Amino acid sequence: MAETSSVKRIVVDANTNCMSENICYYEDSLGGEYITILDKLSNSIDYYRLDSCVFSHRLTIDLQKNNLTELLSHGITERGELFVTTIMPPLLCKIDSKGDVLEKYELNSADSVAQTFLNVNYTSSNYLPIVIEESKVYCPIDFETYSLWEENFEQIPLSMAIDTTTGVVKRLPLNYPIMFNKEERGVHICSHSRIFDGERFVYSFGALSDLYVTQDFKAFEKYTAESIYLKQVNNKPFHGASATPYEYGNYLFCRAEYGNILYDMYRELYYRFCYLESQEAEGINGNNYLEYCLSKGRFSIQIFDKKLNMLGETLFESKRFAPRIFFLNESGLWLSENNVERDDFCDDTLIFRCLKIEYESN
Repeated sequence: MAETSSVKRIVVDANTNCMSENICYYEDSLGGEYITILDKLSNSIDYYRLDSCVFSHRLTIDLQKNNLTELLSHGITERGELFVTTIMPPLLCKIDSKGDVLEKYELNSADSVAQTFLNVNYTSSNYLPIVIEESKVYCPIDFETYSLWEENFEQIPLSMAIDTTTGVVKRLPLNYPIMFNKEERGVHICSHSRIFDGERFVYSFGALSDLYVTQDFKAFEKYTAESIYLKQVNNKPFHGASATPYEYGNYLFCRAEYGNILYDMYRELYYRFCYLESQEAEGINGNNYLEYCLSKGRFSIQIFDKKLNMLGETLFESKRFAPRIFFLNESGLWLSENNVERDDFCDDTLIFRCLKIEYESN
């Protein structure tokens, strides 16, 4: 995978945070391409056109009017339908073009065990795009940390399904795989990413090298997918009862892990990010550790064919890209250059560079 000269520079509105963990890409019915960015402080979603790289409009959601609590994330379907999730209680809401709730689904009614962890979060930093298939919305149960003093890890479902015709919320039977030694007490990082390729769900778990595939959420099929550069993930727990924000931020920034899985429907390929172990960053504090975690250090991108055979892997050096900020379209994979450790970093312009597959000639 090689860098190209194609760059998009989007000057963001003063109220838009370009270092967001909640960015979506979608194409409307007329072929117009957008990225959308959720601003939790103003309860709004900012729309930016990708053809002209300018601010398009802002959709503000009145929480009091719609009887909602704090917004957690948003997702846009291929048909342009907008959904948001909330916390306390966890809800999935379909939103119209005026910012009003069209439909509301309560997610904590389906499973008592899942209630402890229920956090349906359509983030882009841990890539979990919204999926609607045959009138069912698939809601990933996402949580990044897990303490062994709580419920048994093996009981946590990977996903819930909402039947949009009946409103019934159902826990799906497939649970999280084991990602750590249960005897090691502490807080474990349990991040994951999942996509739907039109036929099956493909999962990448932060602490596991294999890719996990399911069609029915009853059983997994595992595919060997070890990185050339990331040989082993040391998923030791974080003992952070007295940790400073600097210590916890560096723990997240420095740790090696397998990352986001993407499906390129234009080329029928899968891409997976692998984040390599990094040295501590002196600038991390309690206010900016998210920006550093979006930037990460050295990373690689694996390429897989439709049968999940690995075709290649490209290594990228640190302080170049922010690999957890991206979008994918017909032109290729676009990575953000808004890495906080770059000398030319600025937060008023969102910069994407296009990467394309580089084929070896015979």
